[in-house]
Amino acid sequence: MTYGTTPAIQANDFLLEGQNKQIHFGATTFPGVPFLSYKDEEDESNDREFRGDEIDIQETKFGKLITVLIGQVPDSHMVYLALLLPTIYLPGQTREFPVKTIAVVTTHRTPFIGRRGNVNGLQLDTYDTLTLKGTARFIIA
Repeated sequence: MTYGTTPAIQANDFLLEGQNKQIHFGATTFPGVPFLSYKDEEDESNDREFRGDEIDIQETKFGKLITVLIGQVPDSHMVYLALLLPTIYLPGQTREFPVKTIAVVTTHRTPFIGRRGNVNGLQLDTYDTLTLKGTARFIIA
């Protein structure tokens, strides 16, 4: 894609924050694999870093969906972070562009359920939405 005579460069690095969370996603790092850092200012024990196959990246019609497992308690629950990244082309010679997006933190309960299931019903998944803003950049890996 080009704008005028300058080829458009697609952002590949995102620094995002909101609701006491910080997320840094890089589509490629020096070893050539994606990287995601998740920081929780309210509870530093939740801070995580992911590389390569630990990150699920799906191209969708509305951007990239980046998913990682940020926590789990065996036989209780798993917590996933799903980050929605819009496609951003940087204007002209600019290497940064403001971005707004969302992430969804999903808690998936993994209770022991007998062969008959739970007679009272059970919602396994609950969702918290994070509103994020930050900077999209182009980084040479």
